[in-house]
Amino acid sequence: MKQAVLDYDATRPVTEALCAWDRDWEIYDPHFDVLDIGGYNYMIFKHASDHQRNPKRVMWQTESYPRDAFGNWKVVSDYPYVIGDMVWTGLDYLGESGIGRNYYDGETPGESWREGGVPEWHGAYCGDVDITGWRKPISHYREMLWKDSKDDGYRGKINTTSWSVWPTWESWNWQGWEGKPVEVEVYTKAPEVTLYLNDKQIGKKSVDISTEFKAVFSVPYQAGTLRAEAGGKSVTLSTAGEPAKLRLTADRPALKADGQDLAYITIEVVDAQGRVCPDAAIPCEAAVQGQGRLMSFATADLQDREPKTSPRVTTWKGRALLVVRSSQKKGKVTVSVKGSLPTANLIINSK
Repeated sequence: MKQAVLDYDATRPVTEALCAWDRDWEIYDPHFDVLDIGGYNYMIFKHASDHQRNPKRVMWQTESYPRDAFGNWKVVSDYPYVIGDMVWTGLDYLGESGIGRNYYDGETPGESWREGGVPEWHGAYCGDVDITGWRKPISHYREMLWKDSKDDGYRGKINTTSWSVWPTWESWNWQGWEGKPVEVEVYTKAPEVTLYLNDKQIGKKSVDISTEFKAVFSVPYQAGTLRAEAGGKSVTLSTAGEPAKLRLTADRPALKADGQDLAYITIEVVDAQGRVCPDAAIPCEAAVQGQGRLMSFATADLQDREPKTSPRVTTWKGRALLVVRSSQKKGKVTVSVKGSLPTANLIINSK
């Protein structure tokens, strides 16, 4: 099989993902000897004993749990014969429904492969990026680790599953939780982080490899603005007000009139100051007129059963994504989204 690959492309090393859920891992040794780079699915913890048996083996993890981001990065950082890590997975996807979910007590318990499945879910939520292309906090954390540069939950007890990470979100909207503690995570490789709430210092924390490059603060919730300062830079997170309007933003200024070009339009629920309302669930309906047609209207909520080709959606975490396809005639494409908020419109030219 390796030779068949090399017949088409002899310029690059050959790897393969290998996996074993039992104690017979060592039987793969002859198989590994054929590969230029040995791929480990969930088995990189075997690296030390494997290196002792074969010091020439080059390894990487070809599939890993999202929650192991720091530990896997550290293995690569500490051992030169381990060269990388591929997480399962980069993107949320349709299939393996329920993998990567968290659930509260009282909801369907267990892993995605439980008898009867997890009927509330119709996709995998284990990605660093959701199905609308929005980056989750774990994505920013993983990038920070790999990029070279100088209590219980809100609604009750949280339970995690194998491919899930602890649920976090870029939000400082926790109405009804006033005065109660919320854990705030800051990711950085700077040596120290200072956190402020409404310009009042909450505290300082040292950050290094022993803290997994995270600073975690327990902050009694109060509406306003969080500001974290580290390494001469600052980031803020503010409480949004009541939903005021829908904001439509296209990823390109124009379409090609070839019947194949796609525009991805982000729908955001924003307050009067233009801040995204991170907990807004607003039913919406889209219409596309002119030289284009609606291909998909959906959110990253993998428990929403509305078909993704439907013109209807309920925003999730204040967002949705609409996909428009061009026709073969030039002209204007008019997109309208209506709901309980004022109708929002957007025009894209097809050329």
